[in-house]
Amino acid sequence: MAIEVFKLFGSIMVDNEKANKSISDTDKNAEGLGKRFINGLGTAAKWGAGIAAAAGTAAVAIGTVATKAAMDFEKQMSNVATLLDGDVKGKIANLGMEVKNLSSYTGVSTDLLTDGLYQVISAFGETADSMDILATASKGAKAGNATVTDSVNLLAAVTKGYGDTSAEAANKASDLAFLTVKLGQTSFPEL
Repeated sequence: MAIEVFKLFGSIMVDNEKANKSISDTDKNAEGLGKRFINGLGTAAKWGAGIAAAAGTAAVAIGTVATKAAMDFEKQMSNVATLLDGDVKGKIANLGMEVKNLSSYTGVSTDLLTDGLYQVISAFGETADSMDILATASKGAKAGNATVTDSVNLLAAVTKGYGDTSAEAANKASDLAFLTVKLGQTSFPEL
């Protein structure tokens, strides 16, 4: 029985040496894995810094574009202001908000709308219908393959010719002009 115990413990001892070697190899592998993980974190940190720098650059670029757009809008609205009487600052603030809302609603840029607003006030005068006529002209411009200014010019020519420059008359003229474009080979500027 002592021999069997020796064989058993001898066998365990031999296995213990294999186990110790296996544990040692596992420790080395874990240590190597840990170093690779730390290096990976460093690389991820570098990527994060690069992404943050790119995002910062993009934010500055967006801010610059937004500032330029705001300055351009103010300049365009100051052109409209030259046609107004009375409380010009109050009117421009109100018209500016309405132009921005119309731009959101129609998808037409504010620079095209401010040019159109200038034309509306120049052609029809400053009336309660000015923004409604501008809205009709901007929708007509999209449908008639024209600029807002071309659309306003068409509406002004037709409605003035018939002596009715109301928003309702402009809407009817725009509908008829679009039908003409749809039926024939023409555009709003050609009309």
